[in-house]
Amino acid sequence: MFARYNASKSALERMADAMRMELAPWGIRVVLIEPAQTDTDLWRKAEETFDETVAAMSPHHRELYAKHLEGTRKSIPRAARMAAPVDGVAKAIEKALTATRPRARYVVGANARAQAALAAITPTSLLDRVLSMGLGVPRRT
Repeated sequence: MFARYNASKSALERMADAMRMELAPWGIRVVLIEPAQTDTDLWRKAEETFDETVAAMSPHHRELYAKHLEGTRKSIPRAARMAAPVDGVAKAIEKALTATRPRARYVVGANARAQAALAAITPTSLLDRVLSMGLGVPRRT
């Protein structure tokens, strides 16, 4: 249920990588700020947005994805509670703007850093299982 959201974040990351290399000859630095869930309207209105998305689905698709939808509905409040204050993102932006030699990436928040570290050392099948459980994706339909 998060494929479009994840795809857009991945596209931004790849674009930043390309722009960083392309603009380097002119001394232009490109920095990527990578926050985890942040306390914004995206999470404050997540249940409402989810309900609108489900309502727009055909009855067939609602039936086909019933277990996914149930799991996603349960995971939204948990994800919203984990949303960090925007202050951390603002501090990362300030750090990137004022650094003499800014890093290419600033991962914001302990949850995001832990997830990135675990993803780097965890077999894909195990990571998929853990993330699927957290997102409420059923093992079988």
